[in-house]
Amino acid sequence: FVDLFLDTVSYKCKDCLHEALLSGVPAISFQGDSSETSILNYVGLDEQVVTSLTEYEHLAIALQFDEDKFISIVRKLDHRRYSGEGIFDPQAPSKWIATYEEALLSIPR
Repeated sequence: FVDLFLDTVSYKCKDCLHEALLSGVPAISFQGDSSETSILNYVGLDEQVVTSLTEYEHLAIALQFDEDKFISIVRKLDHRRYSGEGIFDPQAPSKWIATYEEALLSIPR
């Protein structure tokens, strides 16, 4: 069980972050030109993007002890997950599969 995904400085992992967000797990990441920052900004969790290790630590601890803040972040993420907006479009996998199948069928034999 995971309550909070901590995207570290040394091991950026946009795929893991994306899966965590799709599962409804909030995350903390560092500011930069990374796709991790873009993903968090896109889903409206820009307050989860920090600029220093101190800020990272304080935010992680604050979320552990401030239940109201944590719940508001989870609700914001859930709203984005279930609204069908962009990255969290529940129909996206079937659309990708259909496009891929069409591409395979168009290859000459």
